[in-house]
Amino acid sequence: MSSDLLQLGDEYLARGMFAEAISEYGRVIGKFPQNVEAYLGRASAYRAQGEIDRALEDYGKAIRLNPAEVRAYHGRGDAYMGLGTAVCAVSDYTEAIKLSPRAAELYDSRASAYVELGMHQHAVNDYEKAIDMTPDDACLYDRRGMAYHNLHEYDRAIEDYNRAIELNPKFATAFDHRGLVYQSRGELGKAIDDYDRAVSVDPCNPGAYQDRSIAYYNLGEYRRALEDCNAAIKLDLRDPKGYINRCLVHYSIGDYKQALQDCDEAVALDDTDSWAYHNRGMVRYSLGEFELAV
Repeated sequence: MSSDLLQLGDEYLARGMFAEAISEYGRVIGKFPQNVEAYLGRASAYRAQGEIDRALEDYGKAIRLNPAEVRAYHGRGDAYMGLGTAVCAVSDYTEAIKLSPRAAELYDSRASAYVELGMHQHAVNDYEKAIDMTPDDACLYDRRGMAYHNLHEYDRAIEDYNRAIELNPKFATAFDHRGLVYQSRGELGKAIDDYDRAVSVDPCNPGAYQDRSIAYYNLGEYRRALEDCNAAIKLDLRDPKGYINRCLVHYSIGDYKQALQDCDEAVALDDTDSWAYHNRGMVRYSLGEFELAV
């Protein structure tokens, strides 16, 4: 009986029918309150619905029923990451690693938490362990490349992106990230070449257009920068970075009114973004709105 209900819950979960999955797992728990699989399944459904607190509660129950359940620690760590509490996530990932030290995905997850905490060398160490176990995973090289970039170890970052692209020549994100390293080194021509490749492989990725717009802006090619800002915004109307970047371009070409509109839009999308306020103050000052600029 419990296996039939579990299977039905799993099917709902796989189909994205989270409310139905929660209901079926709940029926299992009602009849078999010691069933760890039901708590794990329901936790996954809760997390998919954004009900992180309930997911944490179910993962906790699964751990109390079976303290050696790796998936519960891993899942709870992911839930903590969803809440932005990376310190708690690291703790759970570490417990999972103690129980299953040869699981590459656990090191990958803990590395992501270390990145959130700004502990990039720790992240590199974990990515190295994951790569040792799964040396043909292009995504791991890409993520370690980002960690090296954050450590300003640009040559190592490029080596990792090169390897990621070698493993997956259609890896648009790796081209974009390698472009960012070149941009950090001031090699804007190489950066633009990589952004071009990223856009060619995935023309629906707003990030590559945003990054290329910044490179063009730094070269003083404002028309091209504006075209890329427009493309990025068209692909993702809800990302304030696109409006912030376009504000700078409009400001640089003297179109202060349009720049102000972009800043207003960025603030409306994220009223905690300091750059949006900074840029708006700069624009208002140029418009002679001195009191509003302060």
